[in-house]
Amino acid sequence: MAHALPAGDGTTSLIALDAEADVALDGVRQWLPLGDLFVGPGQSRLDQTRDLLVGFRFRLCGRREGSAFKRIMRPQGVALPILGCAAWVRLDESGERYDDLRICIGPVARVPARAEAVEEVLRGATVGAESVERAVSVARQTLHPRTSKFRATAAYRQEMIEVLLRRVLPLAAQ
Repeated sequence: MAHALPAGDGTTSLIALDAEADVALDGVRQWLPLGDLFVGPGQSRLDQTRDLLVGFRFRLCGRREGSAFKRIMRPQGVALPILGCAAWVRLDESGERYDDLRICIGPVARVPARAEAVEEVLRGATVGAESVERAVSVARQTLHPRTSKFRATAAYRQEMIEVLLRRVLPLAAQ
């Protein structure tokens, strides 16, 4: 987190869990939304010479809530993944529909961000393969990863977004 890497597994997961960071900025301790710490790739709001990242907090899953995380790595074992996907879901009383959810796929943008258009298409939808395919379609239209010489081409990463959504959403709902 302190290094502001949008590809970090912890970053992706904590964004989906709506985490907050306990930071000491200029000697003043405060809780901030995790996303507020990122300025750009490798650029943190924290000044490493005077600020301190102390810890994180997030609400534990309650009834009818679940979370899941998957990543795709290069075979050579590079520390950062090609892509990671984390989701937190809350199902309705019947357990058949998505009541609320948060999804983070990274790295896609310059800073870690939720896939809000994907979340929106799923909110209120019936849990199942049809809803996941609608989510995949929206992701294809709205998420545009760049080519990375260290990870993979944009086209490959776009396909892997689809793979990850198909794996993570059912797992979180389960």
